[in-house]
Amino acid sequence: MIRLIHKYNRSIAIVFLFVAVSFALSGVGIDVLHDGNRADRPAILVNERSFTEAEVARVVSNNESRYRKMYGDNFDQYAKMFGINVVQQSVDQMIDTELLNQEAVGMGFASDDEAVRRFILEEEFAGMPYDETRFRGMLKAANLTYRDFARDVKEGKSREALLGVLRDSAYVSRRDAENQLVRQETAYSVVAAVINVSDLLASAPAPTEEQLKAFYDQNASRFEVPPQASYTFIELAPSAFEKDVQVSEDDIGIYYTDNARDFAIPEQVRVSEIRVSYPKNADDKAKADAKEKAKQAREEALAGKIFAELVAKYSSDAQLKAKGGDRGWISRGSEHPLFDKAAFSTEAGAVSEIIETDEAVSVIKVEEKKPSSQKPLASVRAEIDAAIRKNEAPSYAKAKADEVLKTARRDGKSLSEVAGLSGLSVTESGGMLAAGSDPAPTLTGLTEKVIALQGGDRTSISLVEVGDTSALVQIKEFKDASLAPFAEVREKIVQVVKAQEAQKLADARAKEILVAAQAAPQSFAADAKQRGAKVVGPVKVSRANPTSTELPELSQPILRAVFSVSTPQVINQQFPSQSSIVLASVTAIEKPDLSKGIKAEDLEKYRTEAREQAYGDAIQSALAYLKSSATVDVDPVLLSRQ
Repeated sequence: MIRLIHKYNRSIAIVFLFVAVSFALSGVGIDVLHDGNRADRPAILVNERSFTEAEVARVVSNNESRYRKMYGDNFDQYAKMFGINVVQQSVDQMIDTELLNQEAVGMGFASDDEAVRRFILEEEFAGMPYDETRFRGMLKAANLTYRDFARDVKEGKSREALLGVLRDSAYVSRRDAENQLVRQETAYSVVAAVINVSDLLASAPAPTEEQLKAFYDQNASRFEVPPQASYTFIELAPSAFEKDVQVSEDDIGIYYTDNARDFAIPEQVRVSEIRVSYPKNADDKAKADAKEKAKQAREEALAGKIFAELVAKYSSDAQLKAKGGDRGWISRGSEHPLFDKAAFSTEAGAVSEIIETDEAVSVIKVEEKKPSSQKPLASVRAEIDAAIRKNEAPSYAKAKADEVLKTARRDGKSLSEVAGLSGLSVTESGGMLAAGSDPAPTLTGLTEKVIALQGGDRTSISLVEVGDTSALVQIKEFKDASLAPFAEVREKIVQVVKAQEAQKLADARAKEILVAAQAAPQSFAADAKQRGAKVVGPVKVSRANPTSTELPELSQPILRAVFSVSTPQVINQQFPSQSSIVLASVTAIEKPDLSKGIKAEDLEKYRTEAREQAYGDAIQSALAYLKSSATVDVDPVLLSRQ
C-alpha cells in the first residue's frame, strides 16, 4: 500500500486520499458564470485570480497547434469524430495550474525577485554571460512583457516547491515495487490492422465544382493572403552608439553600489576530502560498506592521524590520493548541498560529520576559511563602464532616430536624402514581405510593425522600435490582406476534399472490421486483410519496451488501450493518425514470474518508478481536493466555442 506522509499540516488534507479520491477531476467544483454583462466579467475565475479571453485564446491556440501538427488537414474531422475539445482541455489545464499556484503560495512557497534573477542567469543563460539584448529578444519572441515573464517564473518556482513536497513524501514498499515490476514487464501480443488513407484516394469520388466552391467559401481564412509591404529602412543599432555614451565617475560609483550583489565574492573554504565511492546502482550492502569505511576514517582523523595519510589509506579517488585529498578553495553553493552544508558549518581545522551524496560517502577536513567579500571597484571599473554604455546606448540610438525623423519631416526629405545628410545607410527590405518575414535576424518583428502602421505613417517616414533597436522606415508599396482567387487554390482544394472523402471510406471500413470482430474476434486478422487492411503481428510490447520496428504505428493512445485490458480481446476503438486508421487486437498477455527471483537493481529501479507513480497520484488527488473547495467560474460562452 502506497503511503503519503506529509511534512506540512494543511497539506495533509491534500495528499491523503480519504477525501480527495471521491472527487472526479473533470469539472468538480466548477460552476459557470451566470447572468450579467459579459464585458464586465472574466473568461475564467479561479478563486481571486481572473483570466481574460486573450489569455485563454493563447493557451487554446498553442494546444490546437500541437493537434494540427499531429493530424494535419484532417484535424477538424478527427476532432468532431473523436470528441477532441481543445477549449475544454485548455480551460482545465489553466484551472489546474492556477489552483496549484495558489496552494503553493498559501503554504509559504512564494518566490521572490531573486528567484527570477537566478532563473535568468542559471537556466536561460546557463553557461553563458548574461546578455541584456538577447534576453529582451527572448521575451519578444515569446510575446511576453518582463512583468508577465517574472510572474510566470515565480509561479513556476512556487509550484515546483509544492510538487517537491509531494514527491519527497511518497513512500513505497517492496510489494509496491514488485507490483510496478509486474505492471511494466507484462508483455502484450498485439495484432494490428492498418488502413492507409492514401490507398483509398483512388476510390474516393472526384469532387464536383459545387463541392470545391463550397469548401472554398467555408474555409476562406485558409486561403487568405496576408498584408504585405515593401520598404526601405535605416537601422540604428544600440551597439553603434555605445562609444557616444558619457560615463562619469559618479555613474560608475552609483552602479557599483546599486549592483553590489553582482560584484560579491562568495564565502570560500579550503578542504581536504576522503571520498569512498560506490557504483550508482550499488545495493544496500555496498553502500553500508562504504559508509563504514568512511566512519573508520573519520574516527582516525578525530584521533589525530595525519589526514593526508588517511586519504591514501581510505579514499577510492585516485586524483584525491595524488593530492593528499586537497580540494582547493570551494565557493558556497558550488558543491552538492549536503557537501556544501558540511563544509561551511565545520570550523577551520575540524573534521566534518559523514557526508552521504549520490555516489559516495565522504569525510572532509576544513583547512581554511575566507568570509564573503566585495571585488574592489578598481578591478571592475572597466566592466561597469561597458555595462553602463550598453544599458544607455538604446536611448542614444532613439535620440538620433528622433533627430533624423524630425529633420526629414521638417524639410520634406525622403529617407535616402536624410540618410545621406546624416551619414547613415539605407537598406531595402528585399521585395514584398508579410509579417514574420524580416530583412535581418537582428530586426525580428520589424515587418509586422511596418504593416501595422496606419494612415499617413504609411506614406511618410516613421520611427519603429524593435527591441532596443530603432529603425526609420518608409513604405514603398503596401498590399492589404486579400483572398487568394479560387482558380489559384483549386488544385489544393481538390486534394484536401479527396483526402477527406478517402478518410470517410477508411472510417467506414474500420467500422465494418470492428463490427465483424464483435461476432468473431478470432477472425480479426483474416477479416481485416480481406477488407484491404495491412495486418501486422503479433508483436510483443510492454510498458517497459513499448516500441516495435515491425509496427511503428503503435501510438500512445493505442498503447494506453492495449495496456488497459486484462484479457485478450479486440479493442473496440479506432486510432486515427494523419495518414491511417489503426485497429488493434490483444491476442495474449504474459506476466513475469516473480517466483524465479528479482535482481536487486531491478527492484530498486521499479521502486523508483512506483514512487513516481505515487507522486503522480498525489498530484491528481491534490487537484481533486482543491477543486472540491475552490470557487471556479467559467464563462459558458467560452466553452461553447469548439
